[in-house]
Amino acid sequence: MKQEDINKILVEICEIANIIDENYIQYVSAILLISYTSEKNRINEWNMHDIINNRKMADFLDSMLKKILSDYYAEYGIFKNFSFYKNNIITNQELTDSLLKDIVIKLKRLYEILKNDEQKNSKIATGYEEILNYYIQNVNKVEHGELCTPKEVSQLLSILTIRENTKNIYDPMCGTGSFLIEAAKNIDNEDLILKGVEDGYWKYNLVVVNLILHEVVNFEIFQEKQQVYYRREKFDAIITNPPFVGRNSDKKLSLNNNYSDYDFIFNVLENLKEDGVLSIILPQGAVFRKKDKDKRQYLVEQNLIDAVIQLPENIFLGAKNSVVILIIRRNREHNRILFINASKEFEKQKKCNVLNNENIKKIEQLYKQYKNVNNLSYVAEYQEIQDKEFDLSVQKYVKDAIMKNKENIDLQYIYKNIIEEQNKIIEIEKKLVEKIQD
Repeated sequence: MKQEDINKILVEICEIANIIDENYIQYVSAILLISYTSEKNRINEWNMHDIINNRKMADFLDSMLKKILSDYYAEYGIFKNFSFYKNNIITNQELTDSLLKDIVIKLKRLYEILKNDEQKNSKIATGYEEILNYYIQNVNKVEHGELCTPKEVSQLLSILTIRENTKNIYDPMCGTGSFLIEAAKNIDNEDLILKGVEDGYWKYNLVVVNLILHEVVNFEIFQEKQQVYYRREKFDAIITNPPFVGRNSDKKLSLNNNYSDYDFIFNVLENLKEDGVLSIILPQGAVFRKKDKDKRQYLVEQNLIDAVIQLPENIFLGAKNSVVILIIRRNREHNRILFINASKEFEKQKKCNVLNNENIKKIEQLYKQYKNVNNLSYVAEYQEIQDKEFDLSVQKYVKDAIMKNKENIDLQYIYKNIIEEQNKIIEIEKKLVEKIQD
């Protein structure tokens, strides 16, 4: 069964759940967790006969959820006080039971179709990520858009950040956990420890379910009130996409009008080991805003910034503006900074631009090469950055590099091509005139 067919079924499930409650992602997440755990552990109660003949599906699911949480996931404390009937906006219990049964039967049949597929759990987990994207696209984009980092962007940051000796990874604003999931895929280390923070109880449920469905082990997700724990722990790698608008009551980890992107960075640096790497997504303005000049200057003078990567515009749902990746690396052997212009590295799709595998590999290669490549990358010395008053806009450096190398451009070749194109246009115009006259 193709992934797009699985995704389609899961979206249909979401549409049914949306009738029950506008916050339907909680219902779908809980049912998926029950289904995944029951199928994996062959729980007897989870069989098609009993499901079809059960008239009180909400009570049945409440019982199943309570059982699996107690037996398998007690340590996470997810879905506290959640009920499939009490939480929904429908007062007709028979309708609620009927809709929930439709969802469970669809999901049960999906698992039956995938019974002999060795990749079934991976496919269901990938489908779950699609559900999260679907939810974010269709329900309150402004509030929830902060949650979703495109999978391809998560892959890219993971590749750029993770090293062979990475033992622990931290995301202080982990959203749906995409960075942690991609990190787990990109490093072969059974002892790898993943930690993150996500405020808001229902958001916490989502990230834990996402990690479980992706069969990620050795992870801990903390809620906002427990963030003080991280003031004492150091990490090999930190990967994060903080919200560009404040969503935290803890000002030490919130971005608002009085708290800049760089204040967030300085705070997170407290958790970075002496040889650690931090990769962070920032709004493009963060690299050139005058009010942040002193903070950029400090990071440059402390020899912390390793690279600035300009990503394409419109790669985040609901945000057409461009963003940059800032890579910070402690204990660097030189004081140069690599600037990569990846603004044209995308595949255009209906709703947004997407980084494909070729784009990701190209950016990875440019970072590994760490050298000047026409139109794409430029390695700047400290003096040049100082001369530009610590403006870290990628275009300032890659564009200037093009101008510096303009003597290498074959002007005669360019002129010849222009003449050839003009002659083609003249010929086309002649043919058009002849057709009109005929």
